[in-house]
Amino acid sequence: MPPFFYCGLNLSLSIYEIFSASEALSVRQYWQRETNEALRQNKHFECTILFLYSSTEVFIQVQHDKQEHSMPVPSEYQRATDDFFRFLVKVRDLAGFGSTHQAYTMVQGVLQTFRRRLEVKDAILFASVLPPVVRAIFVADWDTSNSVLSFEDRASMTKEVRALRAGHNFSTETAIQDVSTALRQCIDKEAFDHVLSKLPAGAQEFWQV
Repeated sequence: MPPFFYCGLNLSLSIYEIFSASEALSVRQYWQRETNEALRQNKHFECTILFLYSSTEVFIQVQHDKQEHSMPVPSEYQRATDDFFRFLVKVRDLAGFGSTHQAYTMVQGVLQTFRRRLEVKDAILFASVLPPVVRAIFVADWDTSNSVLSFEDRASMTKEVRALRAGHNFSTETAIQDVSTALRQCIDKEAFDHVLSKLPAGAQEFWQV
């Protein structure tokens, strides 16, 4: 029987023979305990299980390597999809939309409108304080050869937001404020404001609520 790899942990379980349901149940219960302990301690371990021909006894050998610790996936990436959906729900509710699809287009429009007014180095600095999925949307489909625009009054920039996929864009007149309010509820506000203070004039006012 080929090795069985438990997804999500740096470990391997090799099963050579299984002769009874009771043996399988015993191993499963043991394996769940070991898995939970490994997750808690972030250990690297290997477990080899041998099922003996002449006995219902199960021989289990576990080797712990306390010197080797695998780096866990950062929590912000583990939660990225859920966090992004919660952000969209906040935008949806602030704008009075009926779905997060409408909120997505408005978010994308606001991010692109802001991005057009930043040099690449400033945009990268700004992206560093955004949640992972919002960060990805911010830099997606970006033609960095385009000229950098100046910040204008909010009404003019809101028209720009609403021009994105105009036939399917339901962005509100308060689109920039709505997205800014929702975003500030989902990030480190102090870090966000600190980064904005380093950006060109107009950046802080853009995200003001």
